[in-house]
Amino acid sequence: CEARASKVLELNNFSIKSIPATIFELDDLQALDLSANDISRVPPQVVKLRDLRKLRLNHNLLFRFPPVLTKLASLTQLYLNHNHLKGIPESICELRNLRRLDCSVNQILALPDSIVQLSNLTHLDLHRNELSVLPSHIHSMTHLQMLKLEQNPLDCVPQHLIAANDTTGILRFMGTNSGSHPPFDGMSSSSEEEEGSGMTRDAAGGSVPGSAPGGSGTTGVQPRHIPSDPLPTSGSSLLQPPASGEVSTDLEDPAATKSSQKRRRAKRARDPDRSPAEKRLKLMEAKLFETQQQLLEEQSARRDWQLRAQQLEKERLGGKLKKMR
Repeated sequence: CEARASKVLELNNFSIKSIPATIFELDDLQALDLSANDISRVPPQVVKLRDLRKLRLNHNLLFRFPPVLTKLASLTQLYLNHNHLKGIPESICELRNLRRLDCSVNQILALPDSIVQLSNLTHLDLHRNELSVLPSHIHSMTHLQMLKLEQNPLDCVPQHLIAANDTTGILRFMGTNSGSHPPFDGMSSSSEEEEGSGMTRDAAGGSVPGSAPGGSGTTGVQPRHIPSDPLPTSGSSLLQPPASGEVSTDLEDPAATKSSQKRRRAKRARDPDRSPAEKRLKLMEAKLFETQQQLLEEQSARRDWQLRAQQLEKERLGGKLKKMR
């Protein structure tokens, strides 16, 4: 009766292995919390909850996205994080009213193209998955206010946008590169530099060699070590190898070489995606540690409950003995 009056039911952290059938009789239920249990499947009877708007199934044992959840037309918030999902069905587009979707900390390999049809979706959390690509038309989801993609082996999105959770920047980048998805090197193309506001001009106001139309095809990016000789003419390139008899002192200097190697090693150490295999191993270790912590917490909670039950039983028996005396 209390559940019907409040229209909210919380059954989190009860070690439930299957959803009780009596829940599906609460046809006016609007919020259901089944998080932190041992649920591995969702029965089809869940469609009886026609008014359900918020559903929490996070921290369970779901290895597959329950397709029946896409029949809950009134759903606005769905939490499936911290499970073992491998993907999201194409039928996700049927949740027209969905505003918040959390599928973080799973093993999702790819997103369905139909996800871009969720026109009311404002929050999409997909961090700590196995995503390597994104739907080609994800840039059309301009209604998104938050898109979390960190800790995914993505190679088509700049990592600084992901790390900053720059949803607008990610969508803009995907819209600009939706045709080819070239590897991102942090610099704009030569045609964009030519149209920019002086970005390809040197200190004297002239054009940097290689940036003029019809040049030698270089990108106009200045090398790390600038020679002391005057700049070459527009027909040459800064990346042109030295003439015979000329040897670059930068290449011969052991200290400079060692410093460059240190910088490369430091850069690789800062790069979280330097090795997909190492990254997956770290994620598996983190998930294992998290599972162990959850088991320890559950065991501690059970022990506390048993001790409390024993104490109450002793008090009840003690009260009876006093009455008998």
